[in-house]
Amino acid sequence: MPWRKTAPMDQRTQFIADFLRDALSLTELCALYGVARKTGYKWIDRYLRLGPAGLEEHSRRPHRAPNQTADEIVAATARENEVRAACVQLHLAGKLARIERPRTDGKKGRATIIYDYADPTLRVGGPSE
Repeated sequence: MPWRKTAPMDQRTQFIADFLRDALSLTELCALYGVARKTGYKWIDRYLRLGPAGLEEHSRRPHRAPNQTADEIVAATARENEVRAACVQLHLAGKLARIERPRTDGKKGRATIIYDYADPTLRVGGPSE
């Protein structure tokens, strides 16, 4: 009865009630409710195994993912990413430790700005100093 406004749980409950009355064959009952026979058998099986709770909507999510990455591999990849991030930080710190900028104190030449990450104070020095 797809044209009627009924909740799916009510429709399933009514389907089971009509099935238990044994007034119609399963084929006629499924045609009356507008469901496939496979669905009708599924509802009956769930009702007989689980009672009324078996008629509720079940999750369509798979119980397991056969292609899922193993937990050991995920953990190893996370550790490798942390090591790579630390290496990149050290590399960038080395590059940023000596950056040449134009002098701002009026002297000729280029000043070397040295930033020490262990002691974050800015020191300006030059080749002649």
